[in-house]
Amino acid sequence: MSKPPLTSDKLSAPKPRRGSNSPLRSAVAPSGLSAAESELADARVRIASDLSVWSRVRDVSARLVHNGELEPLLAELLDVAIAVTGVAAGFIQLNSKDGNPSRVIAETGGVSQITRVSEQSTQHQSILLPGRSRVSFPDLRSITLAESDQMLAIAIASGFRGFQSTPLISRHGEMIGFITTLSHRPALSDDRDNHVLDLLSRQAADFIEWRMAGVQVSRTDARLNSVLDSVIDAIMTIDSHGMIQSANPASFKLFGFAPDSGIGQSIGIIMPEHERRQWVSKFIDSLPSKNLETFAPQRIDFRACHKDGSVAEIEMVLSAVPNQPLFTAVMRDVTERRAISGRLQQSDRLTSLGTLAAGLGHDMNNVLFPIRAHLNALSAQATVTAATSCLAHVKSIMEGVRYLQELADGLHYLVNDAGTSRHDGDGTRLATWWASTGALLSQSLPVHTDVKVAIRGDIPAVGVTAQALTQAVLNLFVNASEAITARGVGWQGRIQIAATAAPSGRSIILSVTDNGTGMPEAIRARALDMFFTTKSRGLGTGLGLALVSRVAKEAGGSVSVQSSEGTGTTISIELPFASNHLHKVELNVAISLADGRAAAFVQSALSARGVASVTLDNAAEADAWIVDPRVVTPHEALVWKMGRRGRKVVLFGKAHRLQRQEWRGLIAGAVERAEDFEDLLVGVDRAYTIINGVVHHG
Repeated sequence: MSKPPLTSDKLSAPKPRRGSNSPLRSAVAPSGLSAAESELADARVRIASDLSVWSRVRDVSARLVHNGELEPLLAELLDVAIAVTGVAAGFIQLNSKDGNPSRVIAETGGVSQITRVSEQSTQHQSILLPGRSRVSFPDLRSITLAESDQMLAIAIASGFRGFQSTPLISRHGEMIGFITTLSHRPALSDDRDNHVLDLLSRQAADFIEWRMAGVQVSRTDARLNSVLDSVIDAIMTIDSHGMIQSANPASFKLFGFAPDSGIGQSIGIIMPEHERRQWVSKFIDSLPSKNLETFAPQRIDFRACHKDGSVAEIEMVLSAVPNQPLFTAVMRDVTERRAISGRLQQSDRLTSLGTLAAGLGHDMNNVLFPIRAHLNALSAQATVTAATSCLAHVKSIMEGVRYLQELADGLHYLVNDAGTSRHDGDGTRLATWWASTGALLSQSLPVHTDVKVAIRGDIPAVGVTAQALTQAVLNLFVNASEAITARGVGWQGRIQIAATAAPSGRSIILSVTDNGTGMPEAIRARALDMFFTTKSRGLGTGLGLALVSRVAKEAGGSVSVQSSEGTGTTISIELPFASNHLHKVELNVAISLADGRAAAFVQSALSARGVASVTLDNAAEADAWIVDPRVVTPHEALVWKMGRRGRKVVLFGKAHRLQRQEWRGLIAGAVERAEDFEDLLVGVDRAYTIINGVVHHG
């Protein structure tokens, strides 16, 4: 940014003026001096005074260049104008710009009433406001006062008579404001005053324009930094020696070093230590030291090391900075993307396997049907003829056929079209589902197994069909039964099936926990793999947990396994809410709860239900406000509610008995119990219903 020009060097020695009321020109010739000597002495006084003034102007300019505050310096420049012209008062005003009102940035001499009107007036409302040329009135009382000219009326009422306003014109010819001087006596300005005011106005315009240019550059830099700060990719600038010159916040997050701690260090700090030296050497060799304009952007793939020791796959795009010996490196963590690519390849292989399994299951059914028919006939005949030895062989064969039939049925379900488990309507109420199927499912457990159920009747419906859910839980119960049986004859089995709200507030977790043998880590890690089983061949297909996983994924959820050897196993199925349970609500909701964790839960749960905007504590623009009576008072809620028609307050928690009457007339509804995630989830449903009422009926 260039420095503002100093115009004081253009000031010539002013000519003396007769009859001036300026104290700088009031020197009286001592007695005994000739007229020429008196005139010379008077000129010396004026020149000394003017040099002092111009010295002050230079001082103001120098301090502005060194980042002084604009308004105090312009106030000092106004004092110079007052001193030079010998008037009583004055002010400097900037014109409106970009929709902002005009404003007075410096004033002196008791002109506050005038400036307040001046800021609100336009040129056609007052003859005192200048256009691109100077406005000068020797005596304001000689002007015919228009009824609408409040500025002129206040100036006369304040005792001012002489008035002059000089426009501030920028280097680009734009009028950016004006300097106004006022005196209590009639005063006719001369060429010297006009010349001085022109120069001072030009100096003031240069000050303002230079500072505004600096503000604009700062704003541009701030916007650029804001953009770079919001980018999720890591962006670094490095020199030809591989030294980091700058880095955005995403770089610190990706690689784990503190802000600015990487500046000035080699880019090798992001590499695993055993690969660092060789990689940096090769990388620096690829950077040109000159002719950077011919450097084409390059894509470089490498492995980077986070500060915590974890390794990530990084994709870097390296390009040269125009006209500077610098390079920009844009880096992205592609670890997950490559993992997804690997999973897609695995999915393609499984699709082929599924096609094969479908054909295999179909053919097995075709072969098994006549075999079962013949075995049933042989079994009946052997019973009639008492051929017990033949009957034993038949039963053995039938056991093998039964296993093959189960395998064929599992393969058939495995290759069903995707989406068969998803429920696109009202979904399945877990409490209702268990009431109808729980007794049947419990029959698959060992005798006297203690089954505990923790499924609340008021939790939301999940988006999975009851049939698919039954099949998934039946597989879990069968596995739990076998794990409990493996503990021995005297072992007391315990099963718990529970439905809890996910901590995110966006789904329900249905879990089955047993106290069976559990799994070592190596087996737990592969428990969901298709066809993986620890049972002897003929006793297990390896499809049980894979089918559970399929049911969850088709419903849009997931499965997790927690187990350790000797302590039992917990299988958790996370299931999203039913689609009909969610509606888009074009509404802004604010949340103010004493418990930050609960507030975050409610925020997430409402966002998942389609509420347009959910913010914490900021209720200024909200249409609905969920409040904790421990945080928000009835008076605060009333003031907020009166701010705009149709606003609704939902009370979350129990109000103190002394305040219940005050809350009663304010709230659209209340959620009194919020002790755990399930209570919170039910409370969110209640609040959501009230908010929907706001949308449709409020």
